[in-house]
Amino acid sequence: MKEGFPVWRLISDIIKEGNVRTYLSEKEKIDIFTKANYGCAICKKHVLPGTRGLQADHKIPLIRGGTNDLGNWQALCHNCNVVKRRQCMNCSDDCLSCYWAFPEKTNNKIMVFLDDDDADRVEIIERETGDKIENILKRYIHGYGKK
Repeated sequence: MKEGFPVWRLISDIIKEGNVRTYLSEKEKIDIFTKANYGCAICKKHVLPGTRGLQADHKIPLIRGGTNDLGNWQALCHNCNVVKRRQCMNCSDDCLSCYWAFPEKTNNKIMVFLDDDDADRVEIIERETGDKIENILKRYIHGYGKK
């Protein structure tokens, strides 16, 4: 840690000690963005780098044991980065099999935008069933028309 730089640490009995954050050089960021053809790894949108544009993201978050190695970085647009951050917040799944960390390992991606009421309903369904909405949808799709 460098003197004069702010440092935050979550206190948790669940989350293990995170790795120290280091920052990419401009050349490293450009290399990541160039490798991604300036496209988001999740939604494939092409945008310029910036606060509201393309961003360098840890595939596996430092707080989950991810590293600052270049192989642990991906290019995400601002919107997908915000969604990924929220998805990771209360997640205890294995990052190595996570779509948000390794979208290139998943063939079919569907992003659904919900209004606040529907998003609240999804949270209620997940809480009541103890399952993730992705799994509930998969079961519904596989059972559709089989009556």
